Amino acid sequence: MGLLLRKIRKGRWYKEPQPSWLCADDIPSDPLGDLVTSENSLSVWYIDDERANLRDVITAMAANRDHVSNFDYVLVGLEDVLSLNLKLESTEGGSPNKEANRRWHRDVIELSSAKLGQLAKLFYQKGQRDRVQEKIVRSMILTVLGEGDKIDKSKLSSSMQDSLGLEKN
Repeated sequence: MGLLLRKIRKGRWYKEPQPSWLCADDIPSDPLGDLVTSENSLSVWYIDDERANLRDVITAMAANRDHVSNFDYVLVGLEDVLSLNLKLESTEGGSPNKEANRRWHRDVIELSSAKLGQLAKLFYQKGQRDRVQEKIVRSMILTVLGEGDKIDKSKLSSSMQDSLGLEKN
């Protein structure tokens, strides 16, 4: 059924040790800082069962930043999200990769504070967190730029172009 990816900041998502003041089935509040909504929707990216599009999605998202850096993310099962009776909608993403934006971007819509709390708990308790190191992120972006039409170089921020050592458009 697939997975959903959300970019995070690793330092907010440590599980161990669980703070002594936190109830057993609760989560810390810091991860909520990575689940900022807009118009009661949360931007996520669909990853297929085989994770064949994971590299493309990470590259698209990383290229949308102001500079090259580590890329931290969390994956949760799409079926787990849907089991919370949350609604997903295919929407156009905002990365410099048109194909990724069109094919794999989703929004979790009609989120209330309670629903966002359920989603945060799912990401925190069941999510698979991972990191792509900065040097690999750099290589991924440069490789895709070298392939031609996947990422529009003109859509990269000026500071990202500087970070990659590219000539400005």
